[in-house]
Amino acid sequence: MIRSILIFLSLIVITNNSFATCAVNADVFGAVYKVTTIHKDNNTESAQHITLWRNGRKVAHEYPDAQMTEVWEQMVNKKLRMVNYFDTQQRGIEYTPDEIKISHNENDWLLKRQLITNDLMHSMQHITTVKDDCDDLAKYVLEKKDVKIVLQWLVKRELVKQYKEESENSTVTWKLERLITDPAKVESVFIARSKYQTTDYADVGDNESDPFLLKMINLGFIAHGSSGFYDAKGNALGDSHQH
Repeated sequence: MIRSILIFLSLIVITNNSFATCAVNADVFGAVYKVTTIHKDNNTESAQHITLWRNGRKVAHEYPDAQMTEVWEQMVNKKLRMVNYFDTQQRGIEYTPDEIKISHNENDWLLKRQLITNDLMHSMQHITTVKDDCDDLAKYVLEKKDVKIVLQWLVKRELVKQYKEESENSTVTWKLERLITDPAKVESVFIARSKYQTTDYADVGDNESDPFLLKMINLGFIAHGSSGFYDAKGNALGDSHQH
């Protein structure tokens, strides 16, 4: 009898641990993507890695190849502010919502937070949903005259697992390579950059004697806070009105 009780209690512990292991936090994690572009006109391929970091109402897009990181924050009034960090120099340029040339609507925030808008997903055909470890993996397809999009979507985490956009001239694929779920690691990404020396965008013109700012201006890295992933024509990916 005692042995049976112990076995039963052990099963309860195993079950509870399984639920704990499968807990999905959609607000705090890092997602490492490989973004590959195949240029059909000259049969060449280019690739870069981009990491999406989520930490509540702040998200970061880290471009390790360029040593740049953009941190976006949704304010109480729903508008977005951004800091463009230059990781090698440990410097940053701060942009107020008025200096960022976007609409500041929910689609703009979703493009920063999850790289794709809900409007685009709603315009796509849902093919199937299957279990993927602790999450649900949904597949969507959108076919138009000049483009085909195939999306694999992690439902609980609200995250792109794979996004493939094929047009006549190019094929762009985002592929999730790794998830970082340690909250301390995520927090450290934002804390480290908050210690950089920053300059308000409005004050850049008064500080052109600063060698760093002058160099960034000449290289074209200081602009009106626009950002994101783009196709070969310069259109933002993941936004339904671009297709």
